[in-house]
Amino acid sequence: MDSITPTRRDVLQTLAASGALLGTGLTVTGGLTGATGSVAAQTGDLPNHLLIVGRGVRTRYTFTIQGAVEKTTDPGDTGVSRVSINANDTITTGPLQTWVRGSTIEWADAYYFSGAILGFSYHPTPDTDSSHPGIDVYVDGEPVDPDTLGFDDLAGYGPNYALVVGDGELVDYEFTTTGWVRRTLLNLARDVDPDRISFNANDAIESLPGGGFRVTGRTRSWADAYVFEGEMTSFTTDGPVTLYRNPEVPNVRAEATDCNEISLTNESDALAVRVTMFGEEDDPLNPIFTDGVIVTLLPGQTVTGPAPATRIDVEAGALPYPEFGGPQEDEAG
Repeated sequence: MDSITPTRRDVLQTLAASGALLGTGLTVTGGLTGATGSVAAQTGDLPNHLLIVGRGVRTRYTFTIQGAVEKTTDPGDTGVSRVSINANDTITTGPLQTWVRGSTIEWADAYYFSGAILGFSYHPTPDTDSSHPGIDVYVDGEPVDPDTLGFDDLAGYGPNYALVVGDGELVDYEFTTTGWVRRTLLNLARDVDPDRISFNANDAIESLPGGGFRVTGRTRSWADAYVFEGEMTSFTTDGPVTLYRNPEVPNVRAEATDCNEISLTNESDALAVRVTMFGEEDDPLNPIFTDGVIVTLLPGQTVTGPAPATRIDVEAGALPYPEFGGPQEDEAG
């Protein structure tokens, strides 16, 4: 087991935190105290129903359907009465998928749809407690977990997903795959604002003579999302970006109290780890990491350091793309 000292290359700007509830294999030592229907009415050829109910916190959401979508005020068989149609909720129809973006606070948004749900993501306001879901979601009258909605269908459709997030600097990137690639507005990274994902005329997909596909793109502060088949065989960039691929592991929280030392050991896939330490008056102490910085922890690696703190909060999520060392950063540029 190797020990590592975090370097600039090890720092991630964003934590991948979406997906099915899976174990992370993260061991935290240092006084660990805890880890943390049917539809009433249908229309035309759209037999399915999706209802998104606000819980008092402004929450943006986005989802992708392998079929058609239309708005409705029908709450389905849920008993919810406050359903409205909002002009700010948009439906974008593409040749292969339909993308929906919307937001809600206390009211509900309802949709009829056909085909599979290929992914669902939501983003509460930044000052919201991350444990607050912000919304309740129903499919065909039955409550569902918004954190896992669509992942089974995406796995049968893709099965792979990639999200390239800009860092404020104009950056060109390129990657290759062994199978087809398609653009999407699907957001599977919970800590990335879904409104940052867009289509750009500078992004192109081309087939390669020897087989496979090449994607070339450009981003600054926005994000580009793709679904693809097969393997990603290369990824290069001329500046700092964050690359997520299949971010399937959610945040796992742990708390350690009255510690003189903290040790983080990763016994699973590569993880992104955030450590925040608090003193007597909950003032952040930073003996290992700057508060809020996220450090790459590869399989079998351990980070250990002094932590004279009354409380230590640990968050862990899937590292976006361990095969290529996480975010691709050109140190010369």
